[in-house]
Amino acid sequence: MTEKQKWIEDTALFYFRIFSGAYGDKFLKKLLKGGGGNSTLCASWYQLSPVFVPKRISGSALNLLKENSFDVIEDGNTVRLNKKDLVNRHLAFYHNAKGAQNRINIGKLFHFDHNPSNKKILSLLNDRIKNYMESQVSEQEILIDLSEYLKTIQTVDLITVEQDEIRTNADRADYPLTNLERDSLLGDNWYVLEIS
Repeated sequence: MTEKQKWIEDTALFYFRIFSGAYGDKFLKKLLKGGGGNSTLCASWYQLSPVFVPKRISGSALNLLKENSFDVIEDGNTVRLNKKDLVNRHLAFYHNAKGAQNRINIGKLFHFDHNPSNKKILSLLNDRIKNYMESQVSEQEILIDLSEYLKTIQTVDLITVEQDEIRTNADRADYPLTNLERDSLLGDNWYVLEIS
């Protein structure tokens, strides 16, 4: 078993143990609260998922990288970006400014977006595990299925700040969007992203 697969299986077990319990509605609402790292479970997903969640890049972000003279290598459906570019041009990727225009004004052009949001992931995991609990399958079968589900539940997408604003505004509704719904908002092409 690879280290990545073991990590996935341990993550499945971790969330199964949490969400298989019976909680009061107020407690569960607090447990599922989002806000990036502002909740314990969002922080736990943020720490665990980078080991196995794949990265993607939108066609728009790829074109913007090229326009701004980033060294990218395209190999079929895979785009390779040098990690040194992220470090040397940090501001183009990381800043806490809100809104696309404010980000552009300070020099941020790109955003690494969890797709769907970490809050949505918690909700999806809770719902799936509750469904398991109503079925007659064994815990071992649940953990196998949940491990497979974790492999496709989320991506980290390198997108433009304008694309992030579209997704963020749509996600402000009471019911955050799934990854497919968020992708359809952008109508873009997607490539595997490797950063090394």
